[in-house]
Amino acid sequence: MMGLFSILAAPGAPGTVSLLGETVTATDDYANNGYCGIRVNTDGTIDKITGDSTDVSTATFTQIDSATDWITPNAAGTGYHVRFNTNSGDALDVGSSSAGAWIALTSNRLFYFSVAGGSAGAKDHNADLLLSRDGGTTTLLTSAAPYIFDLDDL
Repeated sequence: MMGLFSILAAPGAPGTVSLLGETVTATDDYANNGYCGIRVNTDGTIDKITGDSTDVSTATFTQIDSATDWITPNAAGTGYHVRFNTNSGDALDVGSSSAGAWIALTSNRLFYFSVAGGSAGAKDHNADLLLSRDGGTTTLLTSAAPYIFDLDDL
């Protein structure tokens, strides 16, 4: 299934699950490392990761917008698993959560790419995000549009 639909998010707690896709672009002349990606949060939100930083943990995390929350109300987001399926592009960084595997959303999950500052490097990626309640036996939702990442160090 793709797009947006209502489900019982948790016993007795109705929720709306959606994955609308997003394009995340990070272009700069990075002094440290350039980062580009997403963080799927246990609170039901999705942040984009961008910026110049020595480590992904200190990069800039910005909620994409409330329309791209993966579940509303956010409090209904317990017991889910997420999967980041690569369609094409560069490999995720080693510190990222694993692509192509179901991962319990027991903590925030990062899927990101980086380029070394001053390298004039570039990375591009196209992926779908999927949600499940049972560890992947049944996929509840696949993103309506892909998540597209474009990272360039000028």
